[in-house]
Amino acid sequence: MDFLESSIELKELEEDINNILENKTEKVIIKATSQEGFISGLTAILTITNGLRTYETPLIVSGQYGIAEIYVPFGTEYSVSVQSYQGEQPPSQNFTADRTARDVEFVYSAVMAPLGVWIQAIDNSLHSSADWPTTGAGKTARGVAVITADHAFLIGKNNLGTFAWGGYGTDVAGIPNITQQYAMVEDFDFEEKTTAIIESLNPDWDGSQPANATTSGFNNSNTIVYNGTTTTTVGAPAAEKARAYSCADMPAGSWSLPSGGVLMLMYLNKAAINACLTAIGGNTLVNDAHWSCTEYSSSYAWYVSMSNGIQNNANRYSALSVRAVAAFQSH
Repeated sequence: MDFLESSIELKELEEDINNILENKTEKVIIKATSQEGFISGLTAILTITNGLRTYETPLIVSGQYGIAEIYVPFGTEYSVSVQSYQGEQPPSQNFTADRTARDVEFVYSAVMAPLGVWIQAIDNSLHSSADWPTTGAGKTARGVAVITADHAFLIGKNNLGTFAWGGYGTDVAGIPNITQQYAMVEDFDFEEKTTAIIESLNPDWDGSQPANATTSGFNNSNTIVYNGTTTTTVGAPAAEKARAYSCADMPAGSWSLPSGGVLMLMYLNKAAINACLTAIGGNTLVNDAHWSCTEYSSSYAWYVSMSNGIQNNANRYSALSVRAVAAFQSH
């Protein structure tokens, strides 16, 4: 930030404080709820119509509402919206600040999911592992949903085996190299990264499981990606295996290789995840190193061990465990 930008921000802050002290602001009270009152991961966004300023703040849970407060100078035109990682987003609302206080309410048409680890059926209902035999009777499980205040994703029922990451010596186009652990565990971009890996390392892959291992590292990953003396850039075995996975109503193409942050949440919630996987007849998480889609360098990628949570990087021709994940399906 240069001196000019810093001066502008200080001036804006001073104006905001003076407006509040002189009662020249409208107090915008933003509330959001859903059909069952579950609020998680909601962010309120207030944008001044002229586009010069945007206020963004998380909603704090209060009873059945998520609530945020923002002050806007009198006469200012602005729009308010609430965003979440799930549920159909309510339309934004537009106002002109001309009163002491204004309540702005949003109601989600979709039921917001509670935080935790759940079995998700194909009708989008969520069930605990203990309740699945009764509440899930007659239903088909889609996978195991992990929902936090900031992230939500779905874990596939099955272990997919061990595969190389692929492309040893080739930097994947379109994704950054992450070399610090703190940045690796904050990486939740698994869909775009999986796509970038496949497009960069095997652009001709048609989405099927190749019958000929010489055209992709998919079936015989160690042989094609690393033969003991040389390496090749052909194939993206781990990413292809995850992307080709299908389960219940989610076909091949819906799934991805998990990112570093997703794998860490899987490890931290391993007991609850395994209980859900057992309840639906899936394979529990194996206590081995699992590949992430988080690239370390042109020859290494990150993994997380499900036995002890260790995060490290390995040669991309190493054969590690692969588990598919997908975006959480809320409606």
